[in-house]
Amino acid sequence: MRWPFRALTSILLGVCLMAPPGRAPLPASAASDPVSRWLQGWPMVGHDPQRTNRNPNVGPIHLHALFQRSHVYSQPLIGPDTAIYGWSRAGLFSLGAGGKRRWVYPAGEGDAGGPAALRPDGALLAVGYPAHIPAPSPSYARVFDITRSGHLSWEIRAHYFSKGVAPFVTDHNQFYAPFVGPNSGKLDVLSASGRLIRRLMDGSFYAVAYAPDGTIYAFLKDQGLVALDGHDSIRWQHDLGISDAPNLPLLVGQRGTVYAASSQGITAFNPAGAVLWQDNAAAPMLALAESPDGSLLAADTHSLTKWEPSGHPMWKVEIGTSTSLIPPALAVDAQGTSYVATSDGDLRVISSAGTHIAQIVMGKPQPFSRPAIALGAADRLVVLGADGILHVYGG
Repeated sequence: MRWPFRALTSILLGVCLMAPPGRAPLPASAASDPVSRWLQGWPMVGHDPQRTNRNPNVGPIHLHALFQRSHVYSQPLIGPDTAIYGWSRAGLFSLGAGGKRRWVYPAGEGDAGGPAALRPDGALLAVGYPAHIPAPSPSYARVFDITRSGHLSWEIRAHYFSKGVAPFVTDHNQFYAPFVGPNSGKLDVLSASGRLIRRLMDGSFYAVAYAPDGTIYAFLKDQGLVALDGHDSIRWQHDLGISDAPNLPLLVGQRGTVYAASSQGITAFNPAGAVLWQDNAAAPMLALAESPDGSLLAADTHSLTKWEPSGHPMWKVEIGTSTSLIPPALAVDAQGTSYVATSDGDLRVISSAGTHIAQIVMGKPQPFSRPAIALGAADRLVVLGADGILHVYGG
């Protein structure tokens, strides 16, 4: 069951997508490790805590439509077994590689929820309303765990609304769930069994990224960019002129550089909070990704720009049109190829040198339908288009 305030949820969705790649086979010793198997899946919303939007494998270039599915909402995920997961009108779902439905768990995302996340053991974690919860209100919102076979494992009261902000799972199997409100949010850290490990800081968490050293970076309402040490202590803080901006992206790069978007452009910080470089822009930056060589990609309302790690601009190309309320989806593969879906229904593939490789117009945009991208094994590209349809392409 879905509730009528789906539109508001879509507007406030965080910038992030999710999916898996097609890596070379792991050694037998690694393949037996659940975390190693899990990392074969593309680490997007669920297990890309740095928010790089980078696929460690090569994506498809020549796109051939394989199948479509309607009534899909929010960012899709692709597991290491190539299964597709996400929210639908009926609840959380899992599709096989050929598009056949594996299971559906009845639940609602509503205002409380956001994108699901995939754990190393294959379980699906989400914030929302399981089917047995009586009403969509903050009092009834839950963080819940769905097994690989589609059954409820555990649930705990959420207390707050996610409003589409993306959670993540660490390789230690801890689930970080950011909340926006209703009055002031929190960042909850939960164990694999659903135990609340800690609850960090009062504030509306609009975007969260997690560095390998344990530092948590977040955009908070009325507080700007904040660096937390993981135990509720603020290491540093910059306002960036941000007061209330739920769709601005955040990224932690390979070298520990923190990239923060604002209505004025991009600012790069070192881990100590010092500004490394800044590039002002006429339009707000709405999506970020990091190429394998450490260069930065950013999409605004009508173009895609690439910078060297030092901040030197490399190129800028036109893409489809998006808005601050319904931002574009951006992903990059192991060769630096970019995939961009925009709110006007456009999908483009752009080379690492900034040349257009392919363009597809997917369908008529629907109100409040936000694009999302997932790359998977076997040259799979999964796009939730602005038309509200899940499009699956092969190479």
